[in-house]
Amino acid sequence: MRKVIFIGGVAAMLLVCFAHTHSRPPMTDVELRNVEALASGEDEETTINCVGVGEIECPGTGEKVKYVYKVT
Repeated sequence: MRKVIFIGGVAAMLLVCFAHTHSRPPMTDVELRNVEALASGEDEETTINCVGVGEIECPGTGEKVKYVYKVT
């Protein structure tokens, strides 16, 4: 009986943890831009080029493009 209660308690804790980690709202545009700014760093000047038509958002213009690449 103790084993069943223990396993039930562990299962309940796992369920609560799973529900908590998957209930976060998606990141806003401001948060995503902050992440991109932190990832790119400040050391060098870079030029961002956007090519083609696709589903990726060009950081400079906001247009939907196929490729985005940096030239340092």
